[in-house]
Amino acid sequence: MRTATKKRLHFFVTALVVYVLGFQYLPETVDFSTGILLTDISQVMLISAAFAYFAFLPLLYWIWVIKAGELKPWRMLLVFSLSCVCARYSFPTNIAEYFEFISYVRYPIIAILLLIEFYLMAMVIKGLWQARKLSGDPRIHTQERF
Repeated sequence: MRTATKKRLHFFVTALVVYVLGFQYLPETVDFSTGILLTDISQVMLISAAFAYFAFLPLLYWIWVIKAGELKPWRMLLVFSLSCVCARYSFPTNIAEYFEFISYVRYPIIAILLLIEFYLMAMVIKGLWQARKLSGDPRIHTQERF
């Protein structure tokens, strides 16, 4: 197994553990009437889950997946959107309502990404279809054409 694939698998397992722990151990309500004093264990758990969702996991994704696999940085959107969705359903209700926007933003983002993927697939299929008629080495003709 390649190193980049191993690191992706490590990130997947780490993210799965963090999200499952967040769903299992986050309290249903947190009282911030006295401010954030970190005296209540529920406040500590909430802040540590927010740190894990929005700082720790994106940092791991950057190091293990993007840098190791030499991928584009825009892929960080995937981790942040997944963290927002998990925060929406695992955080206490008075805080989770702030993550409601991702439910509305997620579908247009998915639609745009699907359109880009379909366009790329069409370009590849079109190029392969046209390459079958060419004589000689198709790599040379492809480089000249595109």
